[in-house]
Amino acid sequence: MYLRLGESDKAIAEIQKLIDQNPANIDYYRLLADLYENEGDESKALEIYNKVLKIDPSNGTVHLSLYEYYRYHGNQDKALSELTLAFENSTVHIDTKMQIMLQFFTNSERNEKVKTQAYVLANILVDVHSNEAKSFSMYGDFLSRDGKLKEALQMFKKAASLDSGKFPIWSEIVFLESDLKEFELLEKDTQSALEVFPTHPTFYFFNGIANIKLKNYDKAITSLLAGKEMVFDNAQLQAEFFQYLGDAYHAKNEHVKSDESYDKVIGA
Repeated sequence: MYLRLGESDKAIAEIQKLIDQNPANIDYYRLLADLYENEGDESKALEIYNKVLKIDPSNGTVHLSLYEYYRYHGNQDKALSELTLAFENSTVHIDTKMQIMLQFFTNSERNEKVKTQAYVLANILVDVHSNEAKSFSMYGDFLSRDGKLKEALQMFKKAASLDSGKFPIWSEIVFLESDLKEFELLEKDTQSALEVFPTHPTFYFFNGIANIKLKNYDKAITSLLAGKEMVFDNAQLQAEFFQYLGDAYHAKNEHVKSDESYDKVIGA
């Protein structure tokens, strides 16, 4: 109410009363520091943040506040130092860290210095939150974007081992294995994915491709026939199913069926 009335000094006094009554409540100190910052008293805000760290050195959230403080005031080195401390702290929720990593993902695409910083943070993320699939998935996103496909695949497979129920993780795995031409892995992992997502055509499609490459033509045909029945409102994907069906039938010298499949590519 005082802030709405433009009486920030009275608002500060009220928060100070709360601190006097509850000196162990860190949230009040952070509220006071934020208020000082909003009022342009940067030195006082910094003083409060540092006071919180003396009271509770393990408080990772304050390191995040200091990260924002130093970043806003242009001290990037200090900002990164505070952010590193926050990432090393397991009490800072992983979702908060993920939001920051998404910012780094965008900002690091054309900035090598930021990219280096992002990889440092990604390594900390998987160390501190080693039981979280999203840690490894995020690291995998960076590696995949930067063309480190084998390393990215390892990260996504680790993520899948921690949480097998996420479609984006399995999708990344099969696309990476396809790009790497790891067809034995692709055949195996698409089967694993189909156990979780038995109605998703993507995994039938890549299973079919893998089996064609491995010369398992009957298996390829079985997967492709099943998968094409699950394609809706996607003419291009339907055509690709028929294309690979045609290839599989052709490899078996079943030319009538291969011709029929190729004809449906044109009509799809």
